[in-house]
Amino acid sequence: RISALFPDADDRVPLEMSGLLMLLIARLTRENSVRQGERSLPQVRQDVIATARTVINERYAQDLSLRTLAEEVHLNPNYFHRIFTAACGMTPLAYLTEVRISHAKFLLRNTDRSVTEIAGQCGFSSYNYFCTVFRKAVGLSPSAFRDRANRIYDGVR
Repeated sequence: RISALFPDADDRVPLEMSGLLMLLIARLTRENSVRQGERSLPQVRQDVIATARTVINERYAQDLSLRTLAEEVHLNPNYFHRIFTAACGMTPLAYLTEVRISHAKFLLRNTDRSVTEIAGQCGFSSYNYFCTVFRKAVGLSPSAFRDRANRIYDGVR
């Protein structure tokens, strides 16, 4: 129905819109489940989680350790790890990795930067480590992901 609103669009528009809608639904579902998990925590912990997530989202390219994040919110690293995991359904490191991979996917789709450059810009210490983590998260190497994204955009499968 949405693609019918754009009669001058080419054949790949419905596919792109479907993909974007699926991503939106997945994000909204994830955010909703995270918020429901946060409701069960006392108010002060919700503030801590929000602060930690903001730090990760803004400084993902830097070297962020559990200790660094815990210091940012003035908590013991073990306690911080426990409440973050309870609130978000994943460890702080898993959340950081998800944010880094998300930014890497964006850069791979939308820039011509080298994979090595993207790895560094997204906070990965080495090209090899980036490729390993990316393949585990996405199921493709960064180069294969870029090639597939470009083929879909160009209308080739």
